Amino acid sequence: MLESWLVGVFLALAAKPSRFSHAMAYTVAMLPVLAYAEAPDTSNTPLVIVLLGTAIIVVTTILIIIIIGLARSRRHSYGSIICSMALLWGLLASLSSGYACIRQLNWSKERMMRINTGYYDSHDNSDAPRLPWVTWAGLAASYAVLAIWAVSPTSSSRQNTDAVPARR
Repeated sequence: MLESWLVGVFLALAAKPSRFSHAMAYTVAMLPVLAYAEAPDTSNTPLVIVLLGTAIIVVTTILIIIIIGLARSRRHSYGSIICSMALLWGLLASLSSGYACIRQLNWSKERMMRINTGYYDSHDNSDAPRLPWVTWAGLAASYAVLAIWAVSPTSSSRQNTDAVPARR
């Protein structure tokens, strides 16, 4: 490698001015390139991310539909607010779960790369990402509040039972 680079430099110095640029291009092309490249990802990480994301979206959609169905079946007076809150809850739950899954997958991939290099203890999990249990507990509590609110008696249903029949 070094010999070819020296030959390129010699050709560049000995070349005529018209061929100097060609000889310099050859010399630059022969310079060793110092670069770092990770090995290509041969795992099925993109497929796993797509499947986990789809599962998260399906589960949160089913939970949202349950809340909206409860509110609509009782003809709750605050049905639109409950639907909006359920959609907000679903967005937060999906984002939180998706972010935790992606962090866990990235950590697992990096951990395997470190183990394969031989400089990492396979029993050491101290740098593992922590799952957001507090956030998930808050989301579970807010889902329970939404469910109780959706099945609670509404003020409009009480008004309909006490209403006087209309005169013709």
